[in-house]
Amino acid sequence: MSVMTVEPCVKHPGCSEAPGMRGWTSADWLRHFEQRAATRPALPFERGISLSTDERRDLLPSMAIFQRGESGTGRHLLRVAEIHARAIGDVDYVPALRQFLAEENTHGAMLGAYLDTCGYPRLEQTWTDNGFRWARHLSGLEVAVSVLVTAEVIAMVYYAALRKASSCLVLRELCEQVLDDEVYHLHFQGVRLGGLQRGRSRFGHRWTTAMLTAMLEAAGRLVWSTHRAVFLRAGLPLASYRHRLHRHGAMFQRIIATEREA
Repeated sequence: MSVMTVEPCVKHPGCSEAPGMRGWTSADWLRHFEQRAATRPALPFERGISLSTDERRDLLPSMAIFQRGESGTGRHLLRVAEIHARAIGDVDYVPALRQFLAEENTHGAMLGAYLDTCGYPRLEQTWTDNGFRWARHLSGLEVAVSVLVTAEVIAMVYYAALRKASSCLVLRELCEQVLDDEVYHLHFQGVRLGGLQRGRSRFGHRWTTAMLTAMLEAAGRLVWSTHRAVFLRAGLPLASYRHRLHRHGAMFQRIIATEREA
């Protein structure tokens, strides 16, 4: 398995550079998330849900799994973030992180509202969500954020596929909003990981990159097997899915590298 190489983001070409976000402080991120929350447009449910029988069969069970995953509280993440923030004197990091988690919960709320409108039940728990939660609890902030970002990178590919898999305008708008948010999420988390990794040896950086790549590959294959129907409906066979997954992963690695070399 090869280590990620840097390519631009599929949905937002050039976002790996993102000059507008370079140098953002936690206070900047806090304002960003607060502004996004205040200006988010409502989903156009008045247009009606237009899913075929086949789309309901292939998409709704998958969306229910993602809905559960987008609805976590992030208690462990906040706990280790508070320790980190106190150690470095970053008073705005935890408030910004809370706003980030609120935005993730907004994704869950939108998915939940869509499922409710379709008359499809929400899930209490899923094995994939339980697995990501367990992995985030293994250690401190760096591991917790790394696991979280693995899910975010996968989400970039998933929501792009979900958007393509149906012509329902409400669903496509939902996916667009999530994808726009996720670009910022990757930068927010990449800046933190880059700071945490600053000062390590070249070997340490290579080892960390290899571990992130391996984590993405393993989790990505599990997600593929669970949500295969969505990806295939979007015309994304396994090989193409993996290629896009690692393109997004490479974009994230560029963010980390830029920050840790700052």
